[in-house]
Amino acid sequence: LGAEMATGAGRPDIGPMTLERLRAGAALHRRTGLPVLVTGGPLASDAPPIAQIMARSLREDFATPVQWVESQAPDTRGNAVLSAAMLHQASIGTVYVVTHAWHLPRALEAFERAGLKAVPAPVRPARSTEPQWSDLLPRPDHLAESWFAMREWLGRLVYAVRD
Repeated sequence: LGAEMATGAGRPDIGPMTLERLRAGAALHRRTGLPVLVTGGPLASDAPPIAQIMARSLREDFATPVQWVESQAPDTRGNAVLSAAMLHQASIGTVYVVTHAWHLPRALEAFERAGLKAVPAPVRPARSTEPQWSDLLPRPDHLAESWFAMREWLGRLVYAVRD
């Protein structure tokens, strides 16, 4: 699944989170030999679909072939629905979903609702569940994690009500 873009060398490029997902997807492809689908529409009105940029990066940076490019999805639900349509045409009913661990619950639910058996392939699995006293101290990275957590819970609520 695509995440975000950056601007590199004067053209849109993959951002850090997308790069982490591509690295994990390329490694999964090398381990399994399974074909790769990338999914994600334009992230800005004047930008190409993130899936096209991801496919280019997989080929050029990771020497990983891309079988399918789904370039219309506006969000995770769209990623699932539009990818499922492509994969069902190829008689594929089970997929690995490569995304960050904090995004997996919502993504897996979306792919399951779209009719695919979704196997988690987490990027940066969650930290240890062993609480530390230092976890209570305010830190900028914890604020970012809080933002992602709130965004995911809100997204799951929206999907549950809408779907």
